[in-house]
Amino acid sequence: MPSSLTRPFGEHPSTMPDSTTTLPMSSTYALRAIASYFLPCLIRSLYKMFLNIVKDAASFGKLVLSVAMHILTKFDACKRRS
Repeated sequence: MPSSLTRPFGEHPSTMPDSTTTLPMSSTYALRAIASYFLPCLIRSLYKMFLNIVKDAASFGKLVLSVAMHILTKFDACKRRS
């Protein structure tokens, strides 16, 4: 088992195989690492998207309400004339 004492002079540790330093990368470990990195970004993006949808719905609601009020005031004005 090579260590820092038995390794040849000038040999980088990454070029020498050492069973104590190489860990098997299981798929669940990789998925957890990816999820822990990307999940907060995904949640933040979905939250921003949700807020934009709510803002758009609110502005659309305001538009519908203003058009309805405009139509009702015109209808009311026509009704009062006749």
